Amino acid sequence: MITFKQTVSVLLSFMFLFSLSIDSGQCDGTKECTELYRRLESIGLNTRYVRKLVSHLEVEFAEPTSTAQAEWRYIVNNLRLPIEVKEETASRIKFDIKCYQMDTIIHELCHASLDMLAQKDSPLNSPERNHYDVVNSIWADLYFDDRHKFLGHQRYPRMKADEICAYYVGGAVNNVFAGLSNILRFNIDLAILYIKTPDDADRLGSTFILPSDEMIKNNSFMKFMFSAEGYDAHHAGNDTAYFQGKAIPWNEREFVKRDMFDKVLDLRLPHNRQELCSNLNAVDNSWIKGKREELLQARKKVAEKVAKKLAAAQSESPAPNPTNPPTAINLLGVDPQLLNTLPADQ
Repeated sequence: MITFKQTVSVLLSFMFLFSLSIDSGQCDGTKECTELYRRLESIGLNTRYVRKLVSHLEVEFAEPTSTAQAEWRYIVNNLRLPIEVKEETASRIKFDIKCYQMDTIIHELCHASLDMLAQKDSPLNSPERNHYDVVNSIWADLYFDDRHKFLGHQRYPRMKADEICAYYVGGAVNNVFAGLSNILRFNIDLAILYIKTPDDADRLGSTFILPSDEMIKNNSFMKFMFSAEGYDAHHAGNDTAYFQGKAIPWNEREFVKRDMFDKVLDLRLPHNRQELCSNLNAVDNSWIKGKREELLQARKKVAEKVAKKLAAAQSESPAPNPTNPPTAINLLGVDPQLLNTLPADQ
């Protein structure tokens, strides 16, 4: 018969061996996330902290379950991601993943960061301490909120605070990449909207621009793509979080949302489209070089069409009549025959 002492001894031995496997560096998801780092850095985001975090955990790919697309399994330091984000020929995250997939990955990394690195005794203003403080602020809001009480006791306030943070930051990164898609589409696919003369293409070169306020106001499609809502430091994340299948009620505070956006994972997200556009014009990597080449070719193609239209319009215009030279009144569209009917004093 196995005694209680023997059972405890076996469990302690297992825990010791498990800790050795972690310390020996076996939990390191760096090679699975190399393209993720490159994707984030391609638009000027900071990956220093994410790299540090991923080096402490294991990354694997699996089919989604009936309850979750992805899962952070904190007991074994394992980040399970959906198969759809994996390259077909390699065991790593794809570079060109969709916005919602990036949302999912960042969401789970927030959970991992809070469980593995975020601590109260971390250095002040470090990414670890900032994440801890942000979640603690949300936790305090939930703890004193009667809507979260059951029989007089709070139910899972820390876990709910963790979910609120993960949903918000994942949604913020989602919106950044959605904003990126709109900027690229406007500049490359819709160059005809802003290239009005052949010289415009040379003047702009490969610089990314944003539509003018007047263009957004007068063009319903531009208004849809570049509306003021949806990309702002205070409202760029996902304001609705879920725990056990239900929305989490939370009296949102603007400074907490701002801290989530600015500090969690230390990605240094652009606060608006102007900052994002500036990032695109400042970074230098193979991906952005390819996009700049696409941009140059698109603008050149539109400029050539504009030049042809202008030339055709000039060739079709009637030649001036030397016997009836234009006058100031002619240019205003007045019939020259009317001149003879005007009184002499006019």
